[in-house]
Amino acid sequence: MPINMAHTIGTLALLGMLIIVSVSFAMVTSSIQAEVTKEQLSAVGEYIALHIVEMATLVDTSNLKFSGWTGKPLVMVRNITLPPDIQGKIYIIQLVHTPSGQYFVRLSMLTRPDISVNVSIPLSSRGSNVNLSLKVLPSLNIEEWIPQDRLYSGDKFAVFSTSDVAMKKIQFCVWGYRNDSLYVGLAKWKDGG
Repeated sequence: MPINMAHTIGTLALLGMLIIVSVSFAMVTSSIQAEVTKEQLSAVGEYIALHIVEMATLVDTSNLKFSGWTGKPLVMVRNITLPPDIQGKIYIIQLVHTPSGQYFVRLSMLTRPDISVNVSIPLSSRGSNVNLSLKVLPSLNIEEWIPQDRLYSGDKFAVFSTSDVAMKKIQFCVWGYRNDSLYVGLAKWKDGG
């Protein structure tokens, strides 16, 4: 049975069009999903920036510097609620201070670093005496704070025991204190630590 050349060309053209449409659909879907993820990251970043500015204002306007009992700086801590993931994936939080004096919350996806946002933290008006950092707080004792360059969402990668993670004791908080300078930041800590 001879094969007609027109049928072969038509079938190959149909298969080629089907592949092109599938790839185009996948690219458009991926692009839309990336934009939605960026919007969600931006909302989380704005929430973090707002609380950092509020903490800086609170610490800056209060006259509390040192505890009369211990002689150590009094630390203000406020728990905040961050989503454990975005679209089922872990995201990374970084606080950035540029040489030009600007502050940012940078959020990016762990599995897709190309999906990231920078949200401005309007602390520049406070001068250069603001120190911004990320910490893990095993307790409220400043000497035990573990500096970090990034924090991960949710309970994954936490520097705590698995029983604390299982009991959902791990939380995010905004913290601040005044020494010679104003210190504010974001931390992951063990509640009741």
